[in-house]
Amino acid sequence: MDVESRTKPTGITMTEVANTAGVSQYMVSTVSRIAGIPRLGPRYGMAPETGRRVASAIRAGLLNEKTARAVAEDPAAVLAALRDLTDLLGEISEAKQSRAA
Repeated sequence: MDVESRTKPTGITMTEVANTAGVSQYMVSTVSRIAGIPRLGPRYGMAPETGRRVASAIRAGLLNEKTARAVAEDPAAVLAALRDLTDLLGEISEAKQSRAA
């Protein structure tokens, strides 16, 4: 057996994501489980990029227990709502820039 096949995947832990997001480990674990966020396996955490995204979404207030349930129930509807939100944020940003000019 070669060394690569015995190497365990390394990921970011729930505690590291929680510390980055400024929330409890319980919060990260709960929303991750509810939403079905992919993990590297038991005890290996999640991929570093996935962890960064989770922390960012939690910090921005876009990922919580309620939104995690919505993702679990209908991910396509959540994606459509996020596209609408992105468009709305663009309009808000443009309006602020217009007022400032």
